[in-house]
Amino acid sequence: MPQIIEFPLEGGGSLLVAGDAGRTDTVTRGGASTRVVQQAQQSFEAAVASVRPAAEVLLRQMRDLGTTPETIQVEFGVQLTAAAGAIIAAAEAQANFRVTLTWRAGQGAGQSAGQGPGTS
Repeated sequence: MPQIIEFPLEGGGSLLVAGDAGRTDTVTRGGASTRVVQQAQQSFEAAVASVRPAAEVLLRQMRDLGTTPETIQVEFGVQLTAAAGAIIAAAEAQANFRVTLTWRAGQGAGQSAGQGPGTS
């Protein structure tokens, strides 16, 4: 059973996310197990923002190729943890989100990664 992580939202409230299944975080009393929800160390927005620099670096490096492709598409998995927030997941790992960012030549010039047209 996956770990449950509660991320506070900057606008109030919170978001429950299924985390790493390798850690159970259960309390056992008299043979009965009770789930424990872990509190994230940062807001959901701050956690997700931590992977943005990776997308920006990838886009900058691809734009600097000798022959720039017409379309640049970057896809990566994002896994959420209570302690570390958002991390880029290994290719074979289960991720909470699969993010695909797409830029087409002539669109979004001068815009930051993740902000251009065609971004999903």
